[in-house]
Amino acid sequence: MPDPKFPQGIVSSIYYDTRNWTYLSEKRNSDYLKTKVRLRWYESTAERGDRTDVAFAEAKFRVGSRRMKVRSPIAYRGDDLATLDLRDRELLKIPSVLRAKGEPIKHTLLPTFMVRYHRRRYIDRARQLRISLDFTIMVPKVNRLMLSHVYPALLKHTVLEIKGSDGQVPLNLQGLFKLGFRRESFSKYFECYGRLTRTTF
Repeated sequence: MPDPKFPQGIVSSIYYDTRNWTYLSEKRNSDYLKTKVRLRWYESTAERGDRTDVAFAEAKFRVGSRRMKVRSPIAYRGDDLATLDLRDRELLKIPSVLRAKGEPIKHTLLPTFMVRYHRRRYIDRARQLRISLDFTIMVPKVNRLMLSHVYPALLKHTVLEIKGSDGQVPLNLQGLFKLGFRRESFSKYFECYGRLTRTTF
């Protein structure tokens, strides 16, 4: 069934990294420790008008197979952030929000690029699962201090994520494999960088 609170919407994220792309390299090299820092906001597309674009500073840490995610609301709304140039000084303050919470953000970080996509959310009540479907994944804005020359980035991928499962794909979703879905780790940040730079990893 569609999620009763936010059945569909648009997700926007501004990702942060060092000048030499430390976090991207952690993903590319499959390091034991991986970090991801971003600024994220959500926009509802529901007709009932429950629009929300409250923004959050987020950090995701992965140590081996263990994952941890922290999130802190910030004083800016998404519709304001969407208009900022990614070189704007206000965006440079975002990592300090996470540091103030005690998170181990050691590097000097800069905004890299924005990723935007549509999301549909579903609930499988019988199995206590939350399912999201992400599509039209694109990069509308790039920090030219980080990437001076880029190609258009619109991913052809559709990403389905199942939260609450034991690692197995439920039987009622097994038919997705016949449609071309395959199970794998997928990073929108990593894939979009590849499209922007025409880099094959």
